[in-house]
Amino acid sequence: MKEIELKLTLASEAMEAFRSDSLLGQISLKQTTEHLDNQYFDTPDLLLNKSHAALRIRKTPTHYVQTLKNKGQAIAGLHQRGEWESPLEVTEGEAPQLNWEALPAEARPDLEIQQRIEPLFKTDFERTAWIIKHNNSEIELVLDHGQISRGELYSPLCEVELELKAGEAKDLFDFALQLAQRYPLVPCDVNKAERGYQLLNSQLSFFQPYQCNQDSLNSTAYITDALSRISRRWDDFIHTRNWWLLVILQRQIRGLLMAMTALDFHKDLRDAWQQVCAQFDGIIAPATLPVGLFVDRNNNSRGLSQRLLQLLDGDMEGRLKALVDSNQLGQAMLKLGLHLYENQSTDYSAEPLLAKMQEQLATIQNLDPNNLDDQLDCLPVLQAQAYLYNRIHHPCYEALNAYVDQLLIVAGMRRAEQMLPSLQDGDSRAKLASWTRRLTVELRALQDIHKPLQSC
Repeated sequence: MKEIELKLTLASEAMEAFRSDSLLGQISLKQTTEHLDNQYFDTPDLLLNKSHAALRIRKTPTHYVQTLKNKGQAIAGLHQRGEWESPLEVTEGEAPQLNWEALPAEARPDLEIQQRIEPLFKTDFERTAWIIKHNNSEIELVLDHGQISRGELYSPLCEVELELKAGEAKDLFDFALQLAQRYPLVPCDVNKAERGYQLLNSQLSFFQPYQCNQDSLNSTAYITDALSRISRRWDDFIHTRNWWLLVILQRQIRGLLMAMTALDFHKDLRDAWQQVCAQFDGIIAPATLPVGLFVDRNNNSRGLSQRLLQLLDGDMEGRLKALVDSNQLGQAMLKLGLHLYENQSTDYSAEPLLAKMQEQLATIQNLDPNNLDDQLDCLPVLQAQAYLYNRIHHPCYEALNAYVDQLLIVAGMRRAEQMLPSLQDGDSRAKLASWTRRLTVELRALQDIHKPLQSC
């Protein structure tokens, strides 16, 4: 059976409002709430995970169900993959056992692997489910709230899934967009199984990046990959509140917008992502000084960078809350996801994107190295260009990235000069004053770093 579902994360503070939404109660054909306990299995060396499969036994209030899911594809949180589900007969007082015979031969692991399978981690959550009739489709909407655990390690869980029971997948996006206009719902490529595996190894990922270069670039695959990266980076940030991840997200989003512009995506789509860009710029702008300190490898002020970032925490949290509440990111992702799904057969030529990058490179080469304001004004474009170059392994990436970092250092120093008179912390003020005295040297370095770009 082919499972088609759209996964979204929900900010935990909105969970109660979502669960008690009167509109969902009015439009649903059926509503249920139950507690689900899931045990996931794998070999000690994670062979199922390495083959992109997930195996679990689910305990419901009335029965046990065994499920195997295999490798599939995801577009903006829309997951399509193989799924085999079968009920398990369990004698009262005994633990449920895996039933390999219930799986079709082509989905069954080798006997050697079967013998090495063991319990790995658990998911324990309350599920509220609604059956919704939307357009010509029947959709099961579920809200899962609980945790994923392995021993004393755990990860909170708050997510929404829309599974297509009958009809067209585009209706999942359409209904999700309606929900995302009222709740902070963001498409997510990370499923429960992956979160569980990350309790064993935080670096473990189910993500399969699109490998490309200038000669093998497929623009449709590139845009799809970019959307998945943004989804995963945002999910990582929401769970860790690591502000540096927002700096990376800003580049990813600007790179995506530059690609969409070059490929002449519909204006409504571009406008939605432009608004997201503006919001991220607004969050990052106050952190100009900590970012400059952080990227400067010639000083020992990483600790100072973190300290100054903490001072900005309240302001940045307020701006972040506005971004989450407006949910422009979630809506933009869903709109682009729907576009990609409906145009899967469209093969966007890579030539316009490559031509746009070449055009931008010429603009960068023509920047006046003595006009700092013009260079700083171009910084958002430069960051987007650097991100795109990195993704396609362009030979000019290293030179451009070094130029971007140097601009960030100079911008940070200029911001430090403005902040010094009002900084109360004497130790921080002394360190910043010492740092800013290098501004003249760094400006000369900026001119030197700009020169290699002329030969790209």
